[in-house]
Amino acid sequence: MSDPNNIVIDNGDGEEETITVEQQANLRKLAEHLLAFAPDYPDFAMDLFTRDERDLVRGYGHAPAYKAECGTAACAVGHGPIVGFAPLPDERWTDYSHRVFVGKCVNGDDDIFGYQGKAWEWCFGGAWSNVDNTAHGAAYRIFWLLDNRDIPEDAEEQREGCAPISYRPEVEPALA
Repeated sequence: MSDPNNIVIDNGDGEEETITVEQQANLRKLAEHLLAFAPDYPDFAMDLFTRDERDLVRGYGHAPAYKAECGTAACAVGHGPIVGFAPLPDERWTDYSHRVFVGKCVNGDDDIFGYQGKAWEWCFGGAWSNVDNTAHGAAYRIFWLLDNRDIPEDAEEQREGCAPISYRPEVEPALA
C-alpha cells in the first residue's frame, strides 16, 4: 500500500507517477530557490538541463548531472545541485530528476517507461522554453502541483501555448 501523503499522477492507460513526501519537500525547496531570483534572471533556460558543453555534446539528459558553475544557464532540474541536492556519481540528469523530484512513470506491474510523465513535463518539460522560459514560471508550476496534488487538465495545452497559463498569481509577489 502506498503512502497516502504521496502525490500520484494518473498518466492514463494504468500508468502513473508518484511524488513521495521527500520529493515534495525537495520540489518545494527548489521552487522557493527559483522564486528568489529576479523575474528577468538570465541564467535560466528550460530547453536544456544546463547550457554547458557537457550537455550539448552528450545530448538531452544523457550527460552526468553536476553542480553548474555561476553564470551557466540551467533549467529547474539543473538548479537542483545548486540548491543542495547532490547527484550520485555518473548519475544522468533524467535519472537524477526522477530520484530527487518526480518518480518515473510506471504501470500497475511496476514496469518503468522510458519517457517523462505528465507531472515531470508540467514541472520540467523543455517545451516551456517557448511559452514561459522563466525561473518564476517553473516555481509557480511546481507550487501549483504541490498545492493541488495534480496538474491542470489542460497542462499539455498550456505547455504548447494553446491555453491560457493558470499557474501564475494575478500579481506577482514582491521579492523579499
